Order: sequence, then C-alpha cells, then structure tokens
Amino acid sequence: MQRQVDGDSLTILAGSDLPDDEFKGILERIAEQVPDLEIDSHRGEQPLYPVVFSIE
Repeated sequence: MQRQVDGDSLTILAGSDLPDDEFKGILERIAEQVPDLEIDSHRGEQPLYPVVFSIE
C-alpha cells in the first residue's frame, strides 16, 4: 500500500550505531511505501540517534 506524505523530499541521516544493511532496508521500505518521494540519504554518524529524518 502506498502512503501519502506532506512533502516531496526526505533527508535521512544514519547514526553511528546503525549498520549499513539496516539503513539500506529502511531506505528500501520508504521507497516502496512512498515511491514519489525524493530520498537524500547520508551517513550522519550522529552518536545519539540511530536515524534522523527531515521532510520538506
């Protein structure tokens, strides 16, 4: 089922404790659920939060 979001661009940052394969899985699930959403992903390496999302 596709979902609708209030925005067209998602920036997502992976934290230092989030393994690459889990990060990739998160990105794949988001892309499946919201195919029209532009996703800009990076390794932010922040120590406290495993994932930071920002939607515009």
